[in-house]
Amino acid sequence: MPSDFADRNAFQRQLVTGYLERLLAGKHSFHLPPLQQLRTRHPGMHFHPTPEVFLQCSGSNVFTCPDSSFELKPQEACLIHTGLPHGEIGRSPVEAPFRNLVICFENTHLRFLESLCQDGGVPEVSYGDTYITSHAAQALTYLNRISDLTARSSPNAQLHIDGLLRAFFAIVLEILEEGDTYHRSYDIRVIRAQDIISSEISDPKLTIQSLANRLGCSADHFTRLFRQHTGDTPNQYLKRRRIQYATTLLQDPKLNLSEVAWSTGFSSLNYFSRAFHQVMNCSASAYRKRQNTQFAP
Repeated sequence: MPSDFADRNAFQRQLVTGYLERLLAGKHSFHLPPLQQLRTRHPGMHFHPTPEVFLQCSGSNVFTCPDSSFELKPQEACLIHTGLPHGEIGRSPVEAPFRNLVICFENTHLRFLESLCQDGGVPEVSYGDTYITSHAAQALTYLNRISDLTARSSPNAQLHIDGLLRAFFAIVLEILEEGDTYHRSYDIRVIRAQDIISSEISDPKLTIQSLANRLGCSADHFTRLFRQHTGDTPNQYLKRRRIQYATTLLQDPKLNLSEVAWSTGFSSLNYFSRAFHQVMNCSASAYRKRQNTQFAP
């Protein structure tokens, strides 16, 4: 009798394999919204510190971005770029209840989140599977490159994007096929907390108490549960995720340190500077200078 994980893994492999086959046959539909108003706050929208890929199983998902919108239908996929504000509304007719799969990242972690919702509601994570593998970093590189190409006007951009999509889904399938090696089991409340942190990372009002309230448990119980599964307290995890996002933003020379601090949810530049030094053992300015020197032509 297959375990719950075995069933989910088989479903994930089936979904990714089907999309990869359509991609190779040139019969796929992949939505790439424009990169506009990145890291800006809009009512009813949120953004993430890493890109996310959505695969729609049934029903549909209506995405609204600051300057665009689209409907993700069954057997279609989309990429929501790093920092792109977006809102979601699920369409769940009786004959085809809403169900989608979201592929997201955290360093060496690749996470599959299945979301469900009622018609007209906001999708909510119903389960999550985490795969810890060095291959996740390569898959993330492919998505970041796709975002770079989306921002440019090049006659060969679409050909390049199609090649990167093939590479991305191929490496994701490889991770899934070796699932027993890479999979780690987490309590659903921890999965949901990590998803909320990713979605609301720029909100300085996000606290452990507010997370616990939304998950229906006390702050102390939530802290124990989170540490049991991840090895970190929620506060440690939240700070590290914000600093990880900050290291990405610091590579953009157009953003000053105050804008980086604001985008990563720190209430002041001083607080951001202290936290950055605690996690990275150097100042944000020194980190930026080192990165600029490293990537200089």
